[in-house]
Amino acid sequence: CVEPSQITFRVNLTNSCLDTSEGVNLMGTVTNWGSGTPMSDDDLDGTWELTLPVAPGTYAYKFRIGGNGWEGFPGDRALTVVAGEDAVLDAVCWGLSVPCGPFNAPADVTFQ
Repeated sequence: CVEPSQITFRVNLTNSCLDTSEGVNLMGTVTNWGSGTPMSDDDLDGTWELTLPVAPGTYAYKFRIGGNGWEGFPGDRALTVVAGEDAVLDAVCWGLSVPCGPFNAPADVTFQ
């Protein structure tokens, strides 16, 4: 028997204007698609998280807001889980294929 790995999925919605009052769900083969699994933003920082026990293998997933607010990311996200390796995934920006940040620091600009 292989113990599942603890995988933390993270999606950052701080740069979106989407209404998250109906929640954010993790969807995919890791949750058997269906209605997905609710995520949480307990610290109200705009990054929604969910930790699940996941068996080794390859999975496809996406994020959804409310009942039908699918992210516009083309295709599905991919995840390969290795036995015995827990992971906290980098927070991805909603609808983008790259992790969020680090963003450039503010700079002074002079217009003439």
